[in-house]
Amino acid sequence: DPAAGAGHQDREAEPGAVVRAVHQQPQEAAGQHRGGTGPPGLGAEKHAGPGGRLQEQPLKAQKRTLEKLTRYEDEINKRTTAENEFVMLKKDVDAAYMNKVELEAKVDALMDEINFMKMFFDAELSQMQTHVSDTSVVLSMDNNRNLDLDSIIAEVKAQYEEIANRSRTEAESWYQTKYEELQQTAGRHGDDLRN
Repeated sequence: DPAAGAGHQDREAEPGAVVRAVHQQPQEAAGQHRGGTGPPGLGAEKHAGPGGRLQEQPLKAQKRTLEKLTRYEDEINKRTTAENEFVMLKKDVDAAYMNKVELEAKVDALMDEINFMKMFFDAELSQMQTHVSDTSVVLSMDNNRNLDLDSIIAEVKAQYEEIANRSRTEAESWYQTKYEELQQTAGRHGDDLRN
């Protein structure tokens, strides 16, 4: 059937064109049965006899076909819309996942840096404490010599202790400040990751 073949080609080309083509076919068929043009319902009313009933059957069949094609087109449109929404949502999910991975990598790097700074701080502190205790031992050995320079040794010892305390305080303050900055940065990245 050439009309059916054309309808199949239209359906592949564009669903809306199929509905329009099928909608026109009943009008043309009704016009041919009446021998003229006009609204499709008039032919059925004019031929109300037994022949008119035969003409109504193809029109009803075409109407059912048109309704099926309309439903088919609606389903295709719904599916296309759903597929487009799925693609957009997938892009959003992929972007959020990549952002999460980047934030996790930053948090890991900051935690590694914090751990390194803690180890470095502990090593420096231990070294300074050893240096201070070595100085105290040397000074006490000098004190045991019972020299007349007791006041000078006491003054030098006080100066060394002051220098050691000041250096230790400055180092502790500097490392504590760096440690707090790294913790705050890691906390911010952790908050970003949770959000």
